[in-house]
Amino acid sequence: MRSRFMLMFVFAAGLLLGAALITYTLVLPHGTPSLAQAITTPAPTPSLPDATVFAQADAHDQIVATLYQRVSPSVLHITSRAQSFSPFYGVVPREGTGSGFAYDDQGGPD
Repeated sequence: MRSRFMLMFVFAAGLLLGAALITYTLVLPHGTPSLAQAITTPAPTPSLPDATVFAQADAHDQIVATLYQRVSPSVLHITSRAQSFSPFYGVVPREGTGSGFAYDDQGGPD
């Protein structure tokens, strides 16, 4: 009985010692900590884009402005108002808004 207790004690001590050794060698950091050093890099100097980029942007703006002027008369703003009954509040007004387009028979803006 005593030898069995001794065997279990040695086995448990071996497990604890093995776990401590594995933790020390694989989990805990070793060596001296190194300090991070700041490295300064110069910021790039921004430069203006080519004149063609500005010309393309102006042309795009002109296209959008012309399109807006051409179709804006056909844009609609719709407001819908109704009343509903609630057993707790009585008659409750409801309102919704939206937008749309009006087209003529040929599919163009009205």
